[in-house]
Amino acid sequence: MSVPLAGAYAALAYVGACNAFMWALDLTAPIIETPAPFVIGRLCVAIGATTLAALNFYPQAKKQLGLAWSVVANARADMDAKKFAFTFALKVLGKMVCEFYGYWLALTKFTPCSVSMELSAYYAVAFLGHAAFVAASGKVLGASGAIETIPRNVQVLIGSFDLVLAGLCVATSRLAIAGAGVASAASGVAFLALALYFTFENKQKPSKASAVNA
Repeated sequence: MSVPLAGAYAALAYVGACNAFMWALDLTAPIIETPAPFVIGRLCVAIGATTLAALNFYPQAKKQLGLAWSVVANARADMDAKKFAFTFALKVLGKMVCEFYGYWLALTKFTPCSVSMELSAYYAVAFLGHAAFVAASGKVLGASGAIETIPRNVQVLIGSFDLVLAGLCVATSRLAIAGAGVASAASGVAFLALALYFTFENKQKPSKASAVNA
């Protein structure tokens, strides 16, 4: 399972990187001259999305699906535990579908000019999927394969972070389209900063709640 999963997320990160590359080209050699702030925000969102796909989405999916598989494949696990593991894996797969769909839209809707209607908002699909996964995961599989309860306040906190990221994706795009270049750039920079923080903070401070992290 690890190899195809790694390949899938490598492709996802590549999609994000392609989007970032196209925005970088649009910044340095635009087909239609536009002030840099209109591009910078969307470039930052694409860079942040690429980082999350490679260093956050993939490790989380690998861990979550690995835990589910270990329970399903364990001959000593009871039927209720296996049913829970199967359901949990389906939730993870649903989250993954949102990730790949959102990133695919963000790439395929791109047109190579700085007035492009390509929406950084499409990345929001991935984070809305994460928020839905968190909301539906009051119980998760712990490191030992045991079923653990995630406190409601932790669910709300993690889900809120995902909604903030989704909102920044939408704001970056809509503000640029509305002509507010500086505000769009600020939203994109904020998204990138949060994406980097969430990615590396999780690696430095693993916690029990990380089982449900997006």
